[in-house]
Amino acid sequence: MRQLFLIVGTILVCTGCADMPHDPHAHAHSFGEVSRSLSQGMSESELVTLAGEPSTVSLTTCGTNTPSPWTCKEYRYNSSMGVLKLQVLLQRVNDSWFVVSWTAF
Repeated sequence: MRQLFLIVGTILVCTGCADMPHDPHAHAHSFGEVSRSLSQGMSESELVTLAGEPSTVSLTTCGTNTPSPWTCKEYRYNSSMGVLKLQVLLQRVNDSWFVVSWTAF
């Protein structure tokens, strides 16, 4: 009888895990691995292929401490708990965006 409860309990636990919601921001790689794989000049589509869809995307001003600030695009990747894990800045060249810097947290 005790073995039956153990088997049924194990089955219930395993099937319960299969129904857990999927994290839309989860990616196969850790953010540290993604950060090590990034490179300056990488296109926006290469970034998304490598890191997945970001948690948020916004336009901001970069280079505010330089004579010529510019508009940049900020990709923010958060953990499932909403904690910022990776920030990537892109600069527009003609009609395309390219990675210029990033910070892993």
